[in-house]
Amino acid sequence: SNSGSGSGWEDDDDDVADDDAGDGDAAGSSMKPTALLFDRSREMDFVCGHSMVNSVQVARVRSGKLRCYSANNDKRVWINTPPEWYPGKVLCKFPVCMNDARLSPDGRCMACVGDTDSLFLLAVDEDGELVGEGVTARVRLGVHRTATTQYLAWSATSDLVAVSCDTHLTVSVVSVGWREDGTTLDASVLMQLQTVAPTFAIAFSPAPGRTSVFAVAERGRFLHMVDARTGARQLVTLAHRPADRMGLARTNGLAFSGDGERLYVATSIGLLELTCNVVPTLRSLCRSFIAASGAVES
Repeated sequence: SNSGSGSGWEDDDDDVADDDAGDGDAAGSSMKPTALLFDRSREMDFVCGHSMVNSVQVARVRSGKLRCYSANNDKRVWINTPPEWYPGKVLCKFPVCMNDARLSPDGRCMACVGDTDSLFLLAVDEDGELVGEGVTARVRLGVHRTATTQYLAWSATSDLVAVSCDTHLTVSVVSVGWREDGTTLDASVLMQLQTVAPTFAIAFSPAPGRTSVFAVAERGRFLHMVDARTGARQLVTLAHRPADRMGLARTNGLAFSGDGERLYVATSIGLLELTCNVVPTLRSLCRSFIAASGAVES
């Protein structure tokens, strides 16, 4: 397992050195914002940091407040809070550019990935901010020292994180837990999946009994369905009309329906809807046969 505590991250030889030249907080910086979000209800824009925004998550934290988290190229994860929205503030600084940041469904942990072969974990309080100095854990995924992590997804039970990689043919799944003190994160790599091509969008199923099942998309026409607990997997070929000279449509996003029965795949040429079928076990088939025949199960 990989765990630790402290208020910041240590740079490593294989990481990009942290360079604060030109960096600044939301107030007082001379840099022009390059990314804006639009709030239709208030007809206003607000700034998410001072560099390119790679991902955004709007989440309701345990206290009931609404938070907007953004992972940026300025090596920071930012927080914006409605109804003011601006100015935002920095949740945490990192040694590399950040590509994705997601709050766990139970609201206790923030997971972050970026231009390094690691998963960063932050313990957060009821307001979705760092606990004290920040209880941290860094999980070395072990893909390759030059690998970069692209997107991540939490399981509905908040104990699994799946991470895609846009430079190597590997998807990593990390098991996340808490030590007995209730404040220290403990995490380790549970499994690694080899893929045909680099991967991007990734999502876990919210369906009860299938919370360990996730989908991960390659940029082209392949989609992987994986059970992180059993290792079972299925390779799905997406059927769509050609979109470019290679005859491929770029897959840009994944989302399960609320009941987990359908998977929606956003591509460069349209939205695909896939039905998620569950293969019944022998035991469930026997129970169904017994119930249908009116026999009494011994």
